[in-house]
Amino acid sequence: MNSLDKGIPISVAPVKYADDLTNTELFMGSLPGQMQLAINEVDSWAKSYSMAANVKKTKDMVISCRKEAVNPPPLTLNGERVERVRKFKLLGVIVSDDLSWGPHIDYILSKVRPRLHYLRLSKRAGLPADVLLDIYMAFIRPVLEYGSPVWGGLPRGLAEELEKVQRSCCRIISIPYEQLPTLESRRREATTRELRRVVADPTHPCHQFLQPATECQYQLRRAPRFKLPLSRSNRHSQSFIPRALAMLNHN
Repeated sequence: MNSLDKGIPISVAPVKYADDLTNTELFMGSLPGQMQLAINEVDSWAKSYSMAANVKKTKDMVISCRKEAVNPPPLTLNGERVERVRKFKLLGVIVSDDLSWGPHIDYILSKVRPRLHYLRLSKRAGLPADVLLDIYMAFIRPVLEYGSPVWGGLPRGLAEELEKVQRSCCRIISIPYEQLPTLESRRREATTRELRRVVADPTHPCHQFLQPATECQYQLRRAPRFKLPLSRSNRHSQSFIPRALAMLNHN
């Protein structure tokens, strides 16, 4: 898919993973966007390899945190209008048009409820606590944590919804809740690990957002390693890069 980049307009940033493609563009109000040209190029590229872009699986989403509605022109693919959505699943994570994580947490909870039922059935079948704990850590907790470096900066209410699931599992297994690390602490560890991978890999897409901190004339016990990006909203400060850098600088 590397050859696809050559024909896409420079204002459109393609993000590829396996056979998934996500095109992003900063929409500048009244200025005409280039997303339609990018879609046309993707369609032409696919046809040149005897493939076809699926309009039913193609979604259009406008991300905006403004109070007034932002409504760019609709997009088309093969003469059909591309559906504009408020949220969609990208690589297993539900992304919403206001960058809130409520829809994703609802999605997680809907996935773990049947697994809680299976855990209860396993308890009734007489499985010992250590086996039940293995079931929780292998089949339930990974669902609660998948992609957490991305969405881990949750409001207290949403974070508590996830902790309730772990508490319920501890009651089913008959172990004290304090025996397990909190999901919040594990999310913090996962975020720090992911940032360390970004720091160590100059080719990582997020590496461009790292700016070394300026040297301070005072000898500080814990001098910050990286400059924190300016955040004008709590939503931005709790996104991956600002949140992870804050954690790394304080470790």
